[in-house]
Amino acid sequence: MPKLIVIPKKLLIKLYYKELNSISIIASLLNLSYTCILNNFIRYNLIRRAISEANKIRKYCSKFNITKQFLIEKYIKEHRSVYKIGKLVKCSYGTITYYLKKYNIPTHRLDYPSPFKGKHHSKKSKKRLSQTHKGFLPFSTLRFEYKNIRMRSSWEVAYAKYLDKQGTKWQYESKTFDLGYTTYTPDFYLPESDTYIEIKGYWRYLSKIKFIKFKEMFRNITIVVLNKKDLIKLKIL
Repeated sequence: MPKLIVIPKKLLIKLYYKELNSISIIASLLNLSYTCILNNFIRYNLIRRAISEANKIRKYCSKFNITKQFLIEKYIKEHRSVYKIGKLVKCSYGTITYYLKKYNIPTHRLDYPSPFKGKHHSKKSKKRLSQTHKGFLPFSTLRFEYKNIRMRSSWEVAYAKYLDKQGTKWQYESKTFDLGYTTYTPDFYLPESDTYIEIKGYWRYLSKIKFIKFKEMFRNITIVVLNKKDLIKLKIL
């Protein structure tokens, strides 16, 4: 049986009990399925809110008085994420998602055409998608290629090309570290300097927690995080 994607208990407690996000919103934030989050709740014996409690939270969310026009302006026209709008209004991402649903504003923007439109899945891919939605497999993110190596982002490809120009030897995702409840794989390894490189544009909750855990467990390993500003300074972007 495929292995269940395990989410840290502390993260679920923070998102569900402290920030008052629903299970569906947590699934959206972590880019996982509803079933996957639910399976983790069962795993940790976490108690879900009663309908009366959920209604109280909805009343709490409604006190922010966020208008439909405001969300259309920020979310649809300016293409801001629920995270950025939440920071702007000084509320949780869940509150913004609550209002999007309240006003029937599609969380999948209609002005962004789906890359799957008109395509059909094979039996093998359907089986894999089924397992993914049940929380057993992550979506494949290896969408880019350089030197016959599949990579996860155009920034990683650009960095690999930069290293080649510098004459620096590199390895891509050469080692996976066991963190107990999950694993962590740095993007690049530079053998000449014994340094790992992480190319990061945006820290998701789960990614940030994994990285912090990695730093705590492997203090003797040198790892450098390169964000957009760093890549621009190096004239990579």
